[in-house]
Amino acid sequence: NAGGVGGDAKAGLSSSTIPQDADLSSPSSTPPPLDDISPILFEATSSFSIKTLSCHLPFIGPIKLVRGGYDEVSAPDDGGNTDVETVVHGRGLVASRDLYPGECLFVTPAIFSTPVEDVWERFDGNGNGARLEQIADEVLVDKIRASAENIQDSSCMLLDAFLAQMSSDEVPSFPCDVSENGKELDSHQLEHQNSSFLEILTANPSVATKAKSHAMCSNYNIDRDTILSNIRRNAFGPDYHNYDKIALCWSSNKCNKNKFYNRLLGVYPLAAMINHSCSPNAVRVFSSFEGKEVMIVHANVIIPKGTEITWSYLPPSTDFFTRQKLLKDKYSFVCRCARCLKEKDATSSVFYQYWLENWNNREDGQATGEQIEKLEHLMSINCVPNEVQRYLRIGLAKSYMVYFNEVLAPTATMTCDSARNDVRRQVLKLSTQLHFSFLSCNNASTEH
Repeated sequence: NAGGVGGDAKAGLSSSTIPQDADLSSPSSTPPPLDDISPILFEATSSFSIKTLSCHLPFIGPIKLVRGGYDEVSAPDDGGNTDVETVVHGRGLVASRDLYPGECLFVTPAIFSTPVEDVWERFDGNGNGARLEQIADEVLVDKIRASAENIQDSSCMLLDAFLAQMSSDEVPSFPCDVSENGKELDSHQLEHQNSSFLEILTANPSVATKAKSHAMCSNYNIDRDTILSNIRRNAFGPDYHNYDKIALCWSSNKCNKNKFYNRLLGVYPLAAMINHSCSPNAVRVFSSFEGKEVMIVHANVIIPKGTEITWSYLPPSTDFFTRQKLLKDKYSFVCRCARCLKEKDATSSVFYQYWLENWNNREDGQATGEQIEKLEHLMSINCVPNEVQRYLRIGLAKSYMVYFNEVLAPTATMTCDSARNDVRRQVLKLSTQLHFSFLSCNNASTEH
C-alpha cells in the first residue's frame, strides 16, 4: 500500500494478462488489452514505466459505474439468485470481477489542475494554509473559466467531464439517465448508458457519446460560484500533506526556488464517483506524466465482484465524533459504514460514556496518557471485540503516540536494565496493537 502525495510503492504482485513476449516499448506496436497494469506500475525490476502507458491513458481497469442505487447485471440463475450491485449513494464504482490487494483500478490524468508555479507566485511566502487553499481554488477556477470561454473540441470534452461529476440541479443532466422518455431502462440499456457516462467522466468519449454530450458545454454558461462549489466538493487537494504544512514550508523557504511539492489541486471526475467509507478498500497515489499530474488508484484489500469501491474522505486517525461532524458539515451526509456503526455502538456503551465523562483534554484536544491507560483497561475488562478496540485506537492514534513517548522518556536515565526493559515491552505490546489498528483501516498506509 502507498498513499498521500508523491506516494510510491514497489511490490511483487499477482500476474497480469500481459503476454510475456509483448513489446510495449515501441510506440508503433499495438499494445495488447491490459486487465491489470499493476506489475508495470510497481514492479521494482520491471523495464516498464508510466511512460509506456501513454497510449492507454486514461486506463480503466476492472471497474464499472453504477447509478440509480443498483444495477442488475445478470439474469437470475437456476437457483433464483440475481447478481445485484449496490452503491452507498446515488452513483459509484463497483468491481467488475474479483480483485486482489495491489491491483490497479484506474489511472487517469487530471482534466484540470492548479499549476504550482502560479500558486507559489500569488502566495509569495505570506499567509497560512487557509490563504494558500483559497489561492489554489482561485487559480483553478480561473483556468476552468478560461476553458469555458474558449470552447474547442478538446476543452468541450474537459468541461463535459467537469460538469458530469456535479449533482446540482443548476446543471443540466447528461443523456445518461436511468429512464428514457419516461420508460425505465432495462439492465442492458442501463449498462450501456453507464458505460457512456464513464467515457464522459474521463474526457475520453466515443464518437456516439461525444455527439450526445457536445452541445451541453457550449450552451451552458457555468458561473464562478458553481465552479468553486464543485471544486470544494469534488477536487483532490494535497491529501495528508495539507495546506497548513505546505504554507509553513513555503513561508520558511520563500527565498528558495525549490517548491518542494509538484501538485496542489486537481479535478478527477472519475475518482469523484468513489463514495466514502471510514474503512475503505481502495487507495490513491499521485504521479506525473509528461509534466501533468496523474492519479493511480488500486485495491488494498480483497474486493469481491459487485462490491462498491470506496475510500476515506478523512484521515483514518480521526475519532468517531469528529468524523461524523466533518462529514456532515462538508459533505452533508451521515456516515453509516461498518466502522462507524460499530464505533457508534461502542461509544454509546456504558464503559465508553464513563471514560468520556472523565476525559481530561489537552490543549490540542488529545487524550492524556492516563486516559489512554484507562481506556485500555476498560476495553479489557468489558471484553470489547478486537475489531472494535482497533477502531477506537486508530481514532486516538495521535494520543497513543504522545503516550508512548511519555512512557519511554524516563528510560533514557534509568540505570536498572530490568525496569527499562519492562517499560519497553509495555510500549511494544501496545504499539503492536496500534499497528494492527492501522491495518484494520486499510487506507491508513501513509500515516502508518
